[in-house]
Amino acid sequence: MSVARALFPKGKEPRYAFEVLIRLLPEASLTFTQDGISIKALDPTKTAILDLAFYAASLEDYVLEEEVEVGLIFTTLKDVIKRIRATEKLEIEVDKERNRFNLYVYPKREGGRPRPPLLLPHSLSHRGGDTGTLSHL
Repeated sequence: MSVARALFPKGKEPRYAFEVLIRLLPEASLTFTQDGISIKALDPTKTAILDLAFYAASLEDYVLEEEVEVGLIFTTLKDVIKRIRATEKLEIEVDKERNRFNLYVYPKREGGRPRPPLLLPHSLSHRGGDTGTLSHL
C-alpha cells in the first residue's frame, strides 16, 4: 500500500534537480505533503540552504494518503538518475507498509518497449534505516 505517489510528466526536471542535490548533499529528507514534494537542507559546509519544491499541481499525478518524510542518501541515486532520459516519465512511490521507496521509469510512448530493470540492492533507505528498493518498468 503506497502512502504517497508522484508521477513526473518528463524525467528531465527531477533528473536535473537530483543531479544538483547529489553534487551538494550526501543525504536529505523528501517531505510529501498536500502541496507536493519538498526538500529543505543545509549543505555540509553550512554555507548554503537548499529549498526545492515539486508542486502537486505541476505533476501529472499526485496521490497522498498521509504526509510522510523519507530520508535519502543521494550518492546511491547517482548511477540511476543518470539513466533517466528527458522524455521518459518518472514515478516516485513511498510504500510505508513495506518500508520501501520506489522509482519507476516509463518509456516515452505508450506501447514502447521498456528498458531492462535497474537493480540496486540496499540502495535507498527509508527514514527508519530500513533498506528500500529501486524498481524500473
